[in-house]
Amino acid sequence: MTERTFNPKIHTFPSDKSIMIDLGQDNYLRMTSDVAKKFAGRMLTAANEAEGNTPVHMFVIEVEK
Repeated sequence: MTERTFNPKIHTFPSDKSIMIDLGQDNYLRMTSDVAKKFAGRMLTAANEAEGNTPVHMFVIEVEK
């Protein structure tokens, strides 16, 4: 896979509480703010897992005896 810089423009629409991401080449992704928050959380989890980090939804707890 070829790496390239991806810096999408994100437009906000406060009147209907939504955002629209300009993906380029006349492609857009529009979602409500609550869906966008869930989507961002899943993206962060996937990015952490791709880097080999412990998933955000899992916690390692060390207990001293």
